[in-house]
Amino acid sequence: MISIENKNYVCSFVACLCAVIEEGLNTSVICGIETDTLFERINGEPISNYSTPKQHAFSLKYLPVAIKNGKLGSPVILSLLDSFENILGSLQWYRRDEPQKPKFMRGHANAQIIGPRGIEKRSEIVVGVTLMSPWTQYPYHHHSPEELYVVLSDGDWIQEAGNWFTPGVGGIVGNPSNMGHSMRSKSAPLLTIWCLW
Repeated sequence: MISIENKNYVCSFVACLCAVIEEGLNTSVICGIETDTLFERINGEPISNYSTPKQHAFSLKYLPVAIKNGKLGSPVILSLLDSFENILGSLQWYRRDEPQKPKFMRGHANAQIIGPRGIEKRSEIVVGVTLMSPWTQYPYHHHSPEELYVVLSDGDWIQEAGNWFTPGVGGIVGNPSNMGHSMRSKSAPLLTIWCLW
């Protein structure tokens, strides 16, 4: 069962995440995504109070560097990363299965904070985190849920047939339903929070 302490940490994380998204929406151009639904769902109730066991299948050696780099951002990013560090030990890390891309397989880790694999179980939204080692590209993909990224360390994004762009720490990247997209790290690890709804 999820502890009171973990529940409080997740609530704190959600409050910080909402503050970062609201601040980012004032400075980022986001077209075609429904953020009202995102805020409604992210503040919803869990469907169960059972936590997910920790499983660290591979090294997360770049995580401290990515967090340190992100803490050079604004005060709301610093608060979000502090709240993320409080729940870090409860996350179940996994890899996206891409057997034809061994460099990608070795160079990334995902975890859900809220969702089917998350600390808090929800069915209407998934809030997760992705860490990528330097010089790693996430495969170009698309999906029917809308998606919003909160960028916590430098990296590049591409959407549809556009050019690569760098949103910067604290930047927001929104992907409407079924929009093709990818992200890549550069010389430093990339850390990002994502929401699918």
